[in-house]
Amino acid sequence: MRIFDTRSDIEEILARECDPLTGEINDSAIEKLNALQLTLEELALNLAAYSVGERTEAEAVSAQAKKLAERAARHNKRADWLEDVIARNVAVGQKLHDDRVTIGWRKSTAVLITDEAAIGDECYRYSRALDKAEISKRLKAGEKVPGAELEHRQHLVVK
Repeated sequence: MRIFDTRSDIEEILARECDPLTGEINDSAIEKLNALQLTLEELALNLAAYSVGERTEAEAVSAQAKKLAERAARHNKRADWLEDVIARNVAVGQKLHDDRVTIGWRKSTAVLITDEAAIGDECYRYSRALDKAEISKRLKAGEKVPGAELEHRQHLVVK
């Protein structure tokens, strides 16, 4: 999405040197951009303008994806409801079919928990995960947390 005008030669290089599957720009793009013999400031500002356009495009695609996901969820909910109606009205084991669809039954098994407290510890899954928020809070409060330290970083901001 073009929010800002950028140099057409820069746009052409970025478009040609971009992997269509991953979106990654390959190393030869750097060489071609350097061959334009622009000042660092001019190149950086053009790349930043292009980056803002890419982020805007990504936001638009994400918004559309959210709408499509909501639409898909509605269709799935409607299909689930219809299949529930069929299951309540077609006898278990009965098969129906025509040129479009086939209705049938399949056996399956499922675990039904009747008393969770009676189940032994060997049937539970345990996971261990670091709580980075808690570690950060303690380190910022001056506590020592063995195996962890605060790292101060600088992040590029393009607006």
